[in-house]
Amino acid sequence: MAFSAHGQTILPSEPPCTPSTCTLQHFGAVRADTEALYGDVQQALSAHERAALRDDQANWRRLARRHCQQQAPVGSQRDASQASRHHFCMIEQDMQRRRQLRKWLMQGDFTQ
Repeated sequence: MAFSAHGQTILPSEPPCTPSTCTLQHFGAVRADTEALYGDVQQALSAHERAALRDDQANWRRLARRHCQQQAPVGSQRDASQASRHHFCMIEQDMQRRRQLRKWLMQGDFTQ
């Protein structure tokens, strides 16, 4: 969950769960915070940088899903431990993305 201090959003830097305890709710909360940060960064950028960040965000989403499907595949079977590992993987991807988004905020388009 995000907290506010002096008008700035502070996001946790550690996952809220372990590979064996992550739930869809944990992942949803982390993803919501990451998407909120993405929206904040979008507002701070120029039009050119916003377009570049949109493309970068779409690419990141695709790569994160692919990475976690390879690392902790979720099949048609409802295996809770496998789902937990997959959610944890996705949470780790989101935590990395937050660091990238903060770079965008501080430095602008760093994909060039």
